[in-house]
Amino acid sequence: MKNILARGGIEFLAVLLGISGSLWIENNKEEAELQLEKGKVFILIQKEVDQIILYTDSKIKEYEIQTKRIETLRDNWNTFRYDTINDVQAYYEDVWFTYVKGYDPDFTTYEALKSDGRINLLGIELRKKLGKFYENFTQWKRVELNENEMRNDMYRYIARFQANAYKKYPMNVGEGLNFFKFLELTRDDNSIFSHFSQKSGFATGRNRRVKTYRNKLIEIKNLIEKPMNTN
Repeated sequence: MKNILARGGIEFLAVLLGISGSLWIENNKEEAELQLEKGKVFILIQKEVDQIILYTDSKIKEYEIQTKRIETLRDNWNTFRYDTINDVQAYYEDVWFTYVKGYDPDFTTYEALKSDGRINLLGIELRKKLGKFYENFTQWKRVELNENEMRNDMYRYIARFQANAYKKYPMNVGEGLNFFKFLELTRDDNSIFSHFSQKSGFATGRNRRVKTYRNKLIEIKNLIEKPMNTN
């Protein structure tokens, strides 16, 4: 009887150890899979952040040219000559459609990770910074609507108070060239001058904001690289 009980105890212990061992192996397997998935998510978000930084750098350079053009027109309002411009059409587009050259980084990866829940693998500090950056960008996009509305207001003003000049040089015909010929006829109109002064302010504010975004992106990039360097 004692032998039977002893044998039964040993068998029970063996089964128990087997179950425990299986659970340990399974837990380790799950942990390894989790770490592997976490590494993949970090690589994905790092790649997107790097791409957004490169995109931001290119937009900053583009905006510096655009802002310089607007300021040159504003500061030389009474003496500005369009026949000294190398690319009249590009100049026209920069000073008239300021926010058409908007700041539109690609958040596809971030949005996908947020949608399927894998964003939670990044850690709370990194998630907060990414979320704040995305939220600030989304709110700032509304500024573009303000600039578009300001331009539409100017169209309405021109139709009411500068109809003759616009009839002579409609901007939908020859566009860039007609635009500057129209400005020559309306130099004395302070409302039109004020419009471009406001555009300069819009452009300067946008440039400052995009540079701030770049600094935030560098902070995010450094946070991403910390856990990757420790693995």
